[in-house]
Amino acid sequence: GSVVAVATGEEFHGLRNWRAGDSPRLVHWRTTARTGVKMVREHEQPRDEALVVLLEPVDDDGGEELVSLAASVVTAWARGGNRWLGLVVTGSRPVALQTQGAGTPVIEMLEALAECGAGGGGIPEIGSSWKRGAPVLRLARRAGGVPKELHPGPIRWVGPDKVADLRWYKAGGGEA
Repeated sequence: GSVVAVATGEEFHGLRNWRAGDSPRLVHWRTTARTGVKMVREHEQPRDEALVVLLEPVDDDGGEELVSLAASVVTAWARGGNRWLGLVVTGSRPVALQTQGAGTPVIEMLEALAECGAGGGGIPEIGSSWKRGAPVLRLARRAGGVPKELHPGPIRWVGPDKVADLRWYKAGGGEA
């Protein structure tokens, strides 16, 4: 099956003197041997990781599974460092929220998930600061496209009957 690939990467920047706490894997042994001074490779900061969770609520037990999965993903993602998260909920109470790094309004996102409802309503308005090309985790009754307003990257669909297939997730227990 498809996998949501998170965009990360580090660009090589240069060499610097070793400091306490540096990973041994960063030591540049050839330069260290040549100069007699322990040198480490320095990298640019990793690019931001980004993810969009798109929830299309449904009115049954399967819908509860999808909301629970969305809440688990939001909570787990928020624990990361400099990560961007977009949450889009369609249905009778549509909402679009986004975060960046430590200022993540996880509580707002969890409240939106707790109050979501199935039914009409389309995609809520997406702000201009929305991250383009972010992978989308689409939680919905059936497979389908993702609205172009989300400027989606790779898409993974999970339906209520597919939640159990996620090895890292146990329904009701959050992360495995």
